[in-house]
Amino acid sequence: MSDAIKRRRLAHNPASHVTLPTVERTARGGWGVAEGVAFLAYVADQGDRDGELWELLIGTGIRKGEALALWWRDVDIGGRVLHVRRTLSSVDNS
Repeated sequence: MSDAIKRRRLAHNPASHVTLPTVERTARGGWGVAEGVAFLAYVADQGDRDGELWELLIGTGIRKGEALALWWRDVDIGGRVLHVRRTLSSVDNS
């Protein structure tokens, strides 16, 4: 709205008097090292075909869409460098 006012598309912000509801924030917890190691051990025991993907996600913290969009030219195993240049996403238009 502020941008529209700056560009003179609106004379004023019609939402300026709206009282927003308070949002109760809850703490989000992630896995610790022990949980990550236990999960990867379980995946290895099960012979999960995506074991390396899980290890990449847990070890680097990249998002699933970023990992799935990687190309081999983005990966330098010897230099231990990973270039995240793209991401995949899905849009449900139903």
